[in-house]
Amino acid sequence: DWGLIFNKKYFLFLLKIKKGEGKIKAGIYRLNSKTGSLETIDKILRGKSEMTKFTIPEGFTSFDIANLIEKKNLGKKEKFLEIVRERNLEGYLFPETYFLSPGITEEKIIEVMVGQLDKVFTDKFYERAKKYKFTQKDILTLASLIEKEARKDE
Repeated sequence: DWGLIFNKKYFLFLLKIKKGEGKIKAGIYRLNSKTGSLETIDKILRGKSEMTKFTIPEGFTSFDIANLIEKKNLGKKEKFLEIVRERNLEGYLFPETYFLSPGITEEKIIEVMVGQLDKVFTDKFYERAKKYKFTQKDILTLASLIEKEARKDE
């Protein structure tokens, strides 16, 4: 559709010769109309995409994360903090290593981080917490306090 593959059958033939069927890596790649079919195939099989690796250590506050976002040129610190404050998301930004695409918005970064929290802390986990009369916020606050204490001991 974007004029990168001039002959679909030839491209698929090359992909088959390279034993690349079913091995294409998802990602964002820098390609243009001058990029040949072999170079394109090599890029998408190697998985050398344009994603930015972004690691949030445990115990980081939203302010720490905002500074890191700006340092990595992923967004503006103030915009990130504004969204976190407006939605009261302190403690909901999951520490993890993320691979983010260029041009991602601060809002989308937050969605990815909160989404990861939802994947890790499942409904089953929160049901167990309810048995002990803990809310989701209680659990996240407790985890954050424990992490801060652990960092002090290091």
